Amino acid sequence: MIGTGIFVGIGLAAGASPGLVIAIGLAALVAWINSMGEAQLATPEESFESLMHPSWLQFAADWILFLAKLTSAATATLGLSGYLLGNLHPSAPFWLVPTALLVLWIISGIGMRRRLSGRFVILTMPMAVVALVGLILAGLPALRLPVLGQSLPELLSGNLLQATALLTVAYAGYEGLVPQTTLQLSRQGLRATQWAIGLAWLLYSGVAVIIVELMGTLVLNSVTQATLSPLIVVMQLLSVPVGGAVIRLGGIAGLAGIVGLLLPKLTDRLLLITQPLDGSETWQLRSTSLNFSPQMSWVLITIAISCILLIGDIQPIWSFSCVAFLLRYALVHLQALQQSQFRLYWRGWNGLGVGICLVLALWIDWSMWLVCLGLMSLGLIWRGMTQWSQEE
Repeated sequence: MIGTGIFVGIGLAAGASPGLVIAIGLAALVAWINSMGEAQLATPEESFESLMHPSWLQFAADWILFLAKLTSAATATLGLSGYLLGNLHPSAPFWLVPTALLVLWIISGIGMRRRLSGRFVILTMPMAVVALVGLILAGLPALRLPVLGQSLPELLSGNLLQATALLTVAYAGYEGLVPQTTLQLSRQGLRATQWAIGLAWLLYSGVAVIIVELMGTLVLNSVTQATLSPLIVVMQLLSVPVGGAVIRLGGIAGLAGIVGLLLPKLTDRLLLITQPLDGSETWQLRSTSLNFSPQMSWVLITIAISCILLIGDIQPIWSFSCVAFLLRYALVHLQALQQSQFRLYWRGWNGLGVGICLVLALWIDWSMWLVCLGLMSLGLIWRGMTQWSQEE
């Protein structure tokens, strides 16, 4: 969760509403509710059933999650390019996409040989956290009372729901963290995940208070759109010695860790969702109907992310990722509603989660809705054709 959202996404959402800090809190609450759906699906009953009889609803959720993570990898790569270039030269935005493509293929080449995993993130994330905490500590003397110098009506003005929707993806990344073993471990995993969301909210809120106080939401959004490295500008405004270098290094480390983690996950997910169904309707994990090897899947994922990078504008990519994640969480809550045994919590939380996710998704650009639903339909059509051909 400490990645693209804090280093880039927070600036993209700032243009929707002055109440950025409130939107961060609301997005954390939405993530807290969504984590309950993830935990419910990780109970022993659903873990067994989903492997033996994958439903169309589950396939749709897996497919849309694949698309969401694909665009998340693209936004992380663009953000990494922004922090590598910074605002060193007026022509830096011209080099954002070429630099992003170069960095992506370098990380992909290293990852294909050494199989970057969670250990890579463990090495990079502490650097990102230290840089963010340093920014908060450096900015504390600049704070005024009342906080942000704005009244509550001013903070609630603008499109607060749209800002909340654009920040929900900032808390994504906890999917699959809850152990699929025993009911007790599922409960413990849910509590750990919600504590992690709470800690991420504290860090996000601290950074947001500082940067909004120094720049304001509109300036923050403009800087983000131009350079994709807003925190470097914030640290430069604080005039902290070597502060810009520290936050740049933290951004590079954090975003590189996200890209390095997503590439193998996307490769594994591509191999999984392209598995054919045999006569017993179980997913075959050894061979695919498209005959993808792990190396070929890795290259295809890298090519797909490269194509997304060629769009050149991070705002539509980020918006699509938000719609995809919200639709995925809505599908997860729908699956959790169908479970009758091993309930971790009151069923009404899942119904509330479906409604919240769909309402928030409606506040994002309708064109992203059309693209997302179209791609989801293509995935379902492909799955139906594959199942029909094997039945024949």
